Amino acid sequence: MHQFYPNSVPLTLTHWEVVEVDQHHLDKNKMDSLQLTHIFLTDKGAAKATPIPGRITFFNGGIQMRKTAFFLIAILLIIVPVTLASAEEAPQKIKDFAQSKLAEYGKDPVIVKAVAAENTKSKTLDQIKNKDKLWRETAGIDGFMKAIMENECGQYLRSIQKSKAYFAEIFVMDNQGANVAMTDKTSDYWQGDEAKFKKSFNNGTGAIFVDEVEFDDSTQVYLVQVSVPVWDNDQVIGAITFGIDVDKVE
Repeated sequence: MHQFYPNSVPLTLTHWEVVEVDQHHLDKNKMDSLQLTHIFLTDKGAAKATPIPGRITFFNGGIQMRKTAFFLIAILLIIVPVTLASAEEAPQKIKDFAQSKLAEYGKDPVIVKAVAAENTKSKTLDQIKNKDKLWRETAGIDGFMKAIMENECGQYLRSIQKSKAYFAEIFVMDNQGANVAMTDKTSDYWQGDEAKFKKSFNNGTGAIFVDEVEFDDSTQVYLVQVSVPVWDNDQVIGAITFGIDVDKVE
């Protein structure tokens, strides 16, 4: 499996755009070992593009890989952006961890109580989206965000986060994907249109969703989001997302 590490990165395709390339060590005659140094990448899908310095080493992987090398050289020579992959499938240890330990939190009494209480407020989707818009436009942490972090469930999530080094963040959602509690400010208030909620809530039937591993530039670690359903007896009432530091899970 390819993994993306600064200063030594196997090359795969799509989602990343090369915005600056130093073509040192570019051997046009040796197609099974193409090396590019000082690559600067920007995530085209991110709300804010972040340059990531790194080095890409392209190893021979057979016919398909060599064809890509030819293609890449042609693109570089005419100075056209190249796209590279930004994420990788989570390792089996994370999938196993999700099915065992993380899934158990979906039945935790403190979390279940908080989600059930939020669901009784019967918020409309328009109300949620209006609040989401304001959330995304607000810099820093305002009073509403702070309340979600400091309510009973938020404090409980922080105690869970502090208990293990691999917990980067934790947030809980209601039955529409709106935040109920969180350890850290999320990028938006409503997760209802995102895979983390859609696949874990799963139209009320519940499922465990392990997203792809991505390099987090702000923390300089490899993170994966794992989302599990919140169960009230045999009914799915919400979801929890855990940001997991992959390298710290044994």
